[in-house]
Amino acid sequence: TTAEEVYAGLDADEQGLARRTFLALTEPGEGTEDSRRWATLAELTPAGGSGRLDSLLGAMAAERLVSVGDGRVAVAHEALIREWPRLRAWLDAPFDPQEPLLLCGDFNVAPEARDVCDPQGWASSVLGPSSCTNCR
Repeated sequence: TTAEEVYAGLDADEQGLARRTFLALTEPGEGTEDSRRWATLAELTPAGGSGRLDSLLGAMAAERLVSVGDGRVAVAHEALIREWPRLRAWLDAPFDPQEPLLLCGDFNVAPEARDVCDPQGWASSVLGPSSCTNCR
């Protein structure tokens, strides 16, 4: 398939970014088929900048795998979610607690001052950005 050809032409880092991107662009169905979801470029941009993401999205958009516009991205056709074996394997894979988990969203909720995160305090932990290899 075209999706597989584009994927095969990526280096290992780009393939990891492609995997994370397509998973983020898919809304898991609960009793229904998985469907596409729109994500913001900011949501998809890895720590360290958007250069790699821009390049990846450009290649995918050129092959009509994704739609990009107004700072948002989506899988161009839900058939890709159903029919691309590699994406299906990623979506159907069981949760692996050894694999880093990337949570996306706004978790900036601090009902009390003591609940505010101290970034320096987390710098060397699993949650710290210095240890998150998938965010680079």
